[in-house]
Amino acid sequence: MKSKKGGKNFPAKVHRMLSDDCNNDVITWMPHGRSFKVLNREELVSRVIPNYFVCGKYESFTRQLNGWGFKRLYQKGPDNGCFYHECFLRAMPELTAMITRVPPKQGKCSPFPDGEPNFEDISKRYPVPLKAKQGKGGASFDSIVSGPKKKKMKEKKINAKVG
Repeated sequence: MKSKKGGKNFPAKVHRMLSDDCNNDVITWMPHGRSFKVLNREELVSRVIPNYFVCGKYESFTRQLNGWGFKRLYQKGPDNGCFYHECFLRAMPELTAMITRVPPKQGKCSPFPDGEPNFEDISKRYPVPLKAKQGKGGASFDSIVSGPKKKKMKEKKINAKVG
C-alpha cells in the first residue's frame, strides 16, 4: 500500500487516521488506548483510506499492518478483532518512529487467544493518556511523519542562515 505522500511511516499515518475524530465511526481507539478496531470496513475503504493511502483495499491495509508487526486479537471480549502493536498507543504518536517493518515469515502463526495481552487489566495499572501532550519534550507529529532526516536538513538550513 503506497502512501499518498510518499516515504511516510505507515504506522504514523494510521495513528493520524485514528486521531482524527471524523473517523471515529469507522475506525477507533479502544477505551484503554492500546489497540484499535475497524468498525465499518466498507466505509474505511471508501471514505477514510483514500485520504491517507493510494490503494483502497481492506486486505492491502491489513497486510500492511501485519508487515509492520501489528497483531490481531482473537480473545473473547471487547478487544476481539482489534489490532495492536507494543509501540502504538493513543496520544503517543512519537512512538511510531520506533516501529519497523518485520521480515517476511515462512508461515503464518496460529492465533493463541490465551497468550494475548489483557489491555483492560494493563490499563488499570498503566493508563494511556487521552490526548497527546503539547509543548516541552514532545516531538511534533509532522516531524515524526516526515522523519528525522528532513528535520535535520531543516535545522542545518536554519543554522546556515543564522551563522
